[in-house]
Amino acid sequence: MNPSTLDDEGRARYGITRRMPKSFDEAYSALKSDGQLKEAMGSELVRDYLIMKDHEQEMLDKMGEVERREWLIERY
Repeated sequence: MNPSTLDDEGRARYGITRRMPKSFDEAYSALKSDGQLKEAMGSELVRDYLIMKDHEQEMLDKMGEVERREWLIERY
């Protein structure tokens, strides 16, 4: 079943209660505040990942749009 085709009642029937983050910032904030996920993945791993993403974002903020797009395409 494709959850995007379900209405509120259909999602509730399948236990789908939250939407995926719509942006990197939403996903970052959700990971930062999700104690259960940190515990499951290991708090050190999550901490190191968030530190790496902080440094990556600082670097990306200094780039122009074209350079940033090229870097992201090459990297990911």
